[in-house]
Amino acid sequence: MKYYKIKKSLLITIPVFFILSFVSFGVQAENTLAPGTVSSPDNKVKADLRHHKQEVAERLPVIGSRGVQGESNTTFSITGIVQNPIWLTTKNLSQFKQVTVFKTMKGKTRKPDQYTGTPIRTLLEIVKIQKNEKDKLASKNKKPGNYDNAEKETNIKNNSDIAVSIKNKDGKQIIFSLDYILQGSENEIILVNNKTNRLPELVMKTGSKDIFSSKDIISIEVMQFFVKQDENKDDKLQYITYVENKAKISLLEALAKCETIKVPSKNIKALSAKTSTNLYTGCSLYEALSKLSVKAEYTDIFTAISDDGYSASFSFTELENSNSPVIIIQNRNNSQYSYDLVVTGDSSKARWVKNISQIKQVKLKQKPMIYVIGMGCGDISLLTNEAISYMGKADVFICMEKYKHSFAGYMSGKPVLFDPFLQLATFYRKNHPELSAEEAEKMAKDIYNRDMQMIRDALNSGKIVALLEPGDPTIYGGWRNWLSPNFPNDKVEIIPGISSFAAANAMLGKYDITETSVIITEPETLKYDESLIKSAAETESTMVIFMGISRMNDLAPVFAKYYAKDTPVHLVFYAGITGNKIKIKTTLEKVVKDISANKENFLGLIYIGSKLR
Repeated sequence: MKYYKIKKSLLITIPVFFILSFVSFGVQAENTLAPGTVSSPDNKVKADLRHHKQEVAERLPVIGSRGVQGESNTTFSITGIVQNPIWLTTKNLSQFKQVTVFKTMKGKTRKPDQYTGTPIRTLLEIVKIQKNEKDKLASKNKKPGNYDNAEKETNIKNNSDIAVSIKNKDGKQIIFSLDYILQGSENEIILVNNKTNRLPELVMKTGSKDIFSSKDIISIEVMQFFVKQDENKDDKLQYITYVENKAKISLLEALAKCETIKVPSKNIKALSAKTSTNLYTGCSLYEALSKLSVKAEYTDIFTAISDDGYSASFSFTELENSNSPVIIIQNRNNSQYSYDLVVTGDSSKARWVKNISQIKQVKLKQKPMIYVIGMGCGDISLLTNEAISYMGKADVFICMEKYKHSFAGYMSGKPVLFDPFLQLATFYRKNHPELSAEEAEKMAKDIYNRDMQMIRDALNSGKIVALLEPGDPTIYGGWRNWLSPNFPNDKVEIIPGISSFAAANAMLGKYDITETSVIITEPETLKYDESLIKSAAETESTMVIFMGISRMNDLAPVFAKYYAKDTPVHLVFYAGITGNKIKIKTTLEKVVKDISANKENFLGLIYIGSKLR
């Protein structure tokens, strides 16, 4: 059937691949030579390492930087569990398929209002939705005829489905189930190029005459959510669970509060294109929830689960639509009751649920979080899809000044709270040389306290904060010095990036550094623990030194105590930056001279070990 063909094309493979001109700007991501917390007893050393990180970032080449602020303000993102996350402008929308929604006005003297825009369904076809391969429920149960020919999956404990979150610049969300978007008419949910605004307007037809709209859409996120199936000790009891699983009521009791309605529904005959219309009598699920005083929001999903594990999900927005109500039919066999869920607007019966076991409320409203996003080590191609998706999810950013221009297209004009490097006294004094060291330290501390309060305020208002960290945040990430002590672990999530360590390993080519142990370190650690160098030499381990290029003059004599003069040393500069990569093979005896001959003294990694001959 058409509905299944559309869904299959979204979840599996679509031959069309769009490369939007404004997305493919040649921005170079920042390098990962980013120092951070080390095993040093001196807090001032940590601050110096963070300052070094700023200098590293400032020395990175940025090619084709897209820093036109006016243009970046008009972009909105489509990200999440998609293969091709994209950023669009309102101008781009006019290049796609256009449909029109009419709003009928009372009286005959006024013409109906009309909205012309791009269907959300069309945009989802572009990005290619990816679903977790482990989700067997979708592949086994989401197929035609399940309502009439249900197959038992006795081991199913968790059900999952896909939802689409649409958010405006004020952080207000509305969530739809993917099935609703695919099943409904193309002009049900559209994005309109509003000429008076730089960002598009969401327009949804909620009935024959009603229109719902939300202006200034900034992001569309495709998400997968999971619903835990409760184990009923009494198989004969069916119920609705709501208020975050804290309240429960039996379906028998819930339906007793509702008025029954009769609703026609078209049915597609199995072996022909003909349709017939049946009349169904039951209670509207929306009315049942209203009678129970369930506090539902436009970010809620209600999932109906059958006794065999099959499930279907409905956004609260869909349930509210009086044009195609979702109803519950009560069946009685002697003293036993069973319940079926009928979607009157779904003639294929794909989301009808027979023998309901439970209906669960799922709250998908975004939770305030801090995401530390790894921005990769060089080329824009090394920025991961996950990093791009979380940038789309963010409401506000924390980043160095340079990133505001380098990644303007991905930041969509969203607010930047502050530059974390301005918290450093050494950096502050560099810009204010008239201040003494003590004065600069005091000013930097005041800035730091102000910055932390800005994050707290953002979280308290329900916002998602994204810290853009060079390279991989887990490898010498300076953010651990200043962010971690102020916020609990459950409020901070790390989004990994591609480190220069990975890019440099690829540049080494034939050498397999994992043939023996690999030690990743930096100069301050070696300064306080010379035994690490001795142990590496004795075990023929390969040592990789971050931030060591400018310090090798001091380190070389220490290495000479335990390594032979002809021990191989590889210097890798600009790892991951196309057109700038440099690899120099030398020895411990010549390494200081070779480093001095090279102008670059920041963006490099040092590899030392006998296995690198």
